[in-house]
Amino acid sequence: MHVASELRLDLSARALSVSVGDHSATLALGWSRMDSFAWPGEPKAADIECAIDHIEDALQSVATWASAPESASLNADAFDKLVAPHTALLPVNGGTLTREVLESAFRTWAEAAQGSVTAGRVRFGATSQGDAILLLLREIAHHWDIPRLTRRANVES
Repeated sequence: MHVASELRLDLSARALSVSVGDHSATLALGWSRMDSFAWPGEPKAADIECAIDHIEDALQSVATWASAPESASLNADAFDKLVAPHTALLPVNGGTLTREVLESAFRTWAEAAQGSVTAGRVRFGATSQGDAILLLLREIAHHWDIPRLTRRANVES
């Protein structure tokens, strides 16, 4: 397995840009794309599974060079859109989210989508954009073996 140095993720409404070293790619996995693709209303278990399949297919295309980075960072816009409203479910330690925190939040969200009485209704963000970001980041951390994701300041152009 190739060991990458720093994996940079830039997530927007339309796309996910991935770069490490001399490699880069843009995947059609923005939070608005996922929102419209996966669940036009409240997500159901089948919608989540369909979205996961879609994400896994896209991630596989760059997995040979993006997997197992020494470090990984996410642009502040996407990081804040997910974390800011949900600090209780997504505890951030020094601007860092761990894979375990993402997995735990995902389980709570998925249980709610399956109608769990104990989970209640969990929504990550005022709209389902936060739901899509959570699902994307959970899949990225899970499949690319990313132990932690650090908030990176946005670059002004």
